[in-house]
Amino acid sequence: MKIHDFRHFKFGILIALAFILISSSYGCDKTEDTENKAPTCSITSPDNGEKIQQGITVTISVDADDTDGNVIEIFFYVDGSDIGSSRSFPYNYDWSTSGETTGSHTLKAIAKDNSGESTSDEIAVFLTEGYSSGETGTVSDYNGNTYNTIKIGNQWWMTENLKATHYANGTIIQLVENTNDWDNLGNNNKAMCYYDNSSTNANDYGALYTWAAAMNGANSSSSTPSNVQGVCPSGWHLPSDEEWKQLEMYLGMSQTDADDTEYRGTNEGSKIAGNSGLWTDGNLENDAAFGTSGFTALPGGNRGGCGKFRHLGENADFWSATENDAGASFAWGRDLGYDISKVARNYVYKPGGLSVRCIKD
Repeated sequence: MKIHDFRHFKFGILIALAFILISSSYGCDKTEDTENKAPTCSITSPDNGEKIQQGITVTISVDADDTDGNVIEIFFYVDGSDIGSSRSFPYNYDWSTSGETTGSHTLKAIAKDNSGESTSDEIAVFLTEGYSSGETGTVSDYNGNTYNTIKIGNQWWMTENLKATHYANGTIIQLVENTNDWDNLGNNNKAMCYYDNSSTNANDYGALYTWAAAMNGANSSSSTPSNVQGVCPSGWHLPSDEEWKQLEMYLGMSQTDADDTEYRGTNEGSKIAGNSGLWTDGNLENDAAFGTSGFTALPGGNRGGCGKFRHLGENADFWSATENDAGASFAWGRDLGYDISKVARNYVYKPGGLSVRCIKD
């Protein structure tokens, strides 16, 4: 081989090696594709094992995310059957339990991302029988006012506030409108009024009574039943503190909470309340169990011992037939507030004006 031919050969080899090196750098060592991660999926509401009254609508809520893509849809299942889906946050679905059987049910959610990956979560909930037996009726007072009634557990309750102006024997109850006159009432003075002294308010909210008027001279009672007819129609009576507790515990309150004071329990207040159109918007009516007992407590407000009207549309206040040990001037009452789903058990000044709900003998 001639010298110039060798040089050309050597130069060609160098070019080939350089091409190989360049090809190796840019074409041979490919970066491996990143593996797609599945989305996260968690049912946040209701709680696993939660007891739910049959017939109410339950909002199933899901928390889902995808770190390397997008969650495109959440699928909802009850006992393996597809009930619907959600494509946007918040991932919720309203499940109506009407027609569902009581007992255990499995709720499942599947989150799917834009790459086709999916993750699921499931919980069990328990549907319980409705609080009301479904039995309803009516009762009339001396004045001819007719009230709807309902059986809750083993108790029959009026579902409306009393507005009687006479006792069952025909004796008239003193109507006191003047603020100063009300302010001068004592523990034993029987008196009634309508909120803001407007009889129109009686149509929705009933009347307000002092404790003496509600009791009609009977002694305090803590028994079940109280055996205090008081202002109630024949065959019905003013509930004792213990009878109120019986209702609250039937709706889910523990004995410990029932025996406590101030606001107690969980959402028993929402269950006892009803007729959302009369309530100021708040936690009481926004709870999913609002109105489910059929009791339909109404926000008739109250009249303070000083004669001032307070809290129409915001509070429902009821007398019991039981004095409180705080002194001779106080009796146990129940209070529901528009901004809380619990029930308050408080002692109330006897000359104050509260609503009355009667319970059947």
